[in-house]
Amino acid sequence: MISESLAVELLNSHLTNYCKRLKIDHWEIKTKYNRLDGNLMATCECSGKYDDAIIIFDLSQIQDARVFVETLQHELIHCVVSDMDMVKDAAYIGLSSTEIGMLNSIYADALERTVTRIQRIIFGEENVKVDG
Repeated sequence: MISESLAVELLNSHLTNYCKRLKIDHWEIKTKYNRLDGNLMATCECSGKYDDAIIIFDLSQIQDARVFVETLQHELIHCVVSDMDMVKDAAYIGLSSTEIGMLNSIYADALERTVTRIQRIIFGEENVKVDG
């Protein structure tokens, strides 16, 4: 578990650079620290339509600075691909709740796999320099 003060320090150190790198530096990105359900380290509520996002970190699930920075990268990439949610929502019109539930599960898995692949392409195995 990392402290909130270290998380803030890491955000101040990396967020602007990563947003520029991902071409989302015009977005308004807010961060919060709350407990999340399950074993989630973070979640991102983003709107490509409005170019804004809220990233919520569960610091009790994040072991160290490296994991925090990798999680930040991952959640920012969710912003990059957030327009896909508009396509998903449009495709769900007229479907039953059972069909939506099935497709949500498939979509969530495909989205996570895609975000992870993009993260590897952009950030690779680079050694992120962090203190802490």
